[in-house]
Amino acid sequence: MIVRACSILALVLCTFEDLRAEPGIEEGVSKAAQFFDDGAFRKLQTDQALALQKKGRLVTADELGKQLGRKSVELTLPKAESPASPLSLREIYRKCGQSIFSIAEVRDCEGCGKTHVTPYGTGFAVTADGVLLTNHHLIESLGPNSRMVASAVDGATYPVVEVLAASRIDDAAAIRINGSGFKPLALSTDNLAGTRVAVISHPRGHLYSLSEGIVTRRFTQFSTRMMLVSAEYAVGSSGAPVLDSSGNVLGMVAVTESLNDQMVVRGCIPSQSLLELITDSEFESPKPAHYPLAAERACLKETFAAMQQLMQQQGQIPPQELTERLGVLNASMKHSAELCPDDPIAKRYLQAMKAQGSKKTPAPGK
Repeated sequence: MIVRACSILALVLCTFEDLRAEPGIEEGVSKAAQFFDDGAFRKLQTDQALALQKKGRLVTADELGKQLGRKSVELTLPKAESPASPLSLREIYRKCGQSIFSIAEVRDCEGCGKTHVTPYGTGFAVTADGVLLTNHHLIESLGPNSRMVASAVDGATYPVVEVLAASRIDDAAAIRINGSGFKPLALSTDNLAGTRVAVISHPRGHLYSLSEGIVTRRFTQFSTRMMLVSAEYAVGSSGAPVLDSSGNVLGMVAVTESLNDQMVVRGCIPSQSLLELITDSEFESPKPAHYPLAAERACLKETFAAMQQLMQQQGQIPPQELTERLGVLNASMKHSAELCPDDPIAKRYLQAMKAQGSKKTPAPGK
């Protein structure tokens, strides 16, 4: 068993040699060594997680959840770097990949009776002694008896033992793993729109995937700072670092939103909010403001109620008049729903439109 585990570890180390190689010698690395072995990594992650559980070293999500109320922690962080020339994407991948972890859930299955180890998120080191940043929702979404582990690029797997600080509003958490000797990433607040960025994450289990783009927008929504990027990511990328051309962290992956199947908006937590969580840094606080689509949301609610009331009068109103009045209300609903498709009423309405066809007037439900 020990020999088999060592063989798997050697496989993973070999396949990740391109992250460790120094610039200028990559020609000496075999082509085979530049392909990441997902199967070997998952096997090592699973075997080590199960071994940690057998030794009683894993902490339940219920216990971690009780620590989500911790508001902040002061850490000593590395300083952001500013090289004379920007790093290439290859250099960013080599340099930063070693600091990025695969977050996995360890869960006892009530169906088959076995324990499953399922990767479902990303995290990254900010201190050498095992403090990682990831998303609040990755912890909050776990069942009470689930456990968390974090695996480094070489497959070495560590138990998540504590939540040091967390913010539900900013969807961020600082967690501690039992380990040391990690390579921390530095945080930078130079994240203005137009800044080139890269994301290294694990979308749908595609381990250590690299994408690039730019910061497209920074804004506040209610009392929350947000940063949008064009670099692609998906489910499993939550908690990944958004990196600049020096390998500094400008933000953290959080959410995606599809705009009427026309465009995907990729929302991230900016580094300003992350620094407030883990240092004594303070930035200008977002001020609660009037929501820009408040009028449209109010219109949706009132128009929807009017449609429901009108439908209840069927048989009391001549069919032609009913059709005309529903048509007017339908046009108003469609306009407001397209402006704020995330509204629950808008979602319900647009689903009905899609099911019945855009030329038909959907009957509002109760």
